[in-house]
Amino acid sequence: MPAFIHGTADILNVRHRTTQIVETPLTVNGSRTFRFIDVGGQRGNRKRWIPYFDDVNTILFIVSLAGFDQCLVEDPTVNRMSDSLALFETIFHHKLLGNASIILFLNKKDLFEVKLKESAISAYFPDFDSTLERNAKAGLSFFKKKFKHACNGLTDDPAGRKLYTHATTITDSKSMSVIISAVIDGILLKSVKSGGFIL
Repeated sequence: MPAFIHGTADILNVRHRTTQIVETPLTVNGSRTFRFIDVGGQRGNRKRWIPYFDDVNTILFIVSLAGFDQCLVEDPTVNRMSDSLALFETIFHHKLLGNASIILFLNKKDLFEVKLKESAISAYFPDFDSTLERNAKAGLSFFKKKFKHACNGLTDDPAGRKLYTHATTITDSKSMSVIISAVIDGILLKSVKSGGFIL
């Protein structure tokens, strides 16, 4: 029997739970190195994040859309999406992160669309219009608005930050390539502006 040789799809579908803070340097275009710090989302790790908040340029906040009807592993009484919204609000308003851009990835869009055939958003979020229950576009718009509301609609943000939101399916390498390129360009532009090279 021939040995198994993994492909790109195999790597993209690997699920590895982050149980500790992991820092990864990534060089872009052979010249600029970024530090990506994956802090994971588990409640037990959150107090350890603060030392990493110093000198943060951009936060990539990744949320599973498919988690709207699930509970936390650590606390089965707390809805995952509600927890993500509360955490997002806390991070957005944290004094050490007042100048950091925030890019929100509403991930697992494919699973969200499948899940809507069986699970009702309004059962977990009563403010969702139940007449739109199977409409993935309406569901996505609803959660985008929830996250924007969590940062007060950005109307009172002293740094004038914008919230950049992308609905993603991480395993779709073609669309993710375009999104990641746009995100990196945005991070580079912010870095250049903060250095005083562009007004």
